[in-house]
Amino acid sequence: MTSPAKFKKDKEIIAEYDTQVKEIRAQLTEQMKCLDQQCELRVQLLQDLQDFFRKQRRRLRWTTLGTWKS
Repeated sequence: MTSPAKFKKDKEIIAEYDTQVKEIRAQLTEQMKCLDQQCELRVQLLQDLQDFFRKQRRRLRWTTLGTWKS
């Protein structure tokens, strides 16, 4: 048989578990937001670098060949 004290203790354990799950979920959500932001920043940086090197390559071709070639 289940005593009222054991039932109460079980409810407390379940409540604590639920609280911990919510905290972990909140932490993971926050981490996901940070990772998404990092990813967006890195993509933007890579695009900026790609544009920069494309322009550098065009300038180099212009100065070495004397003509415009893409």
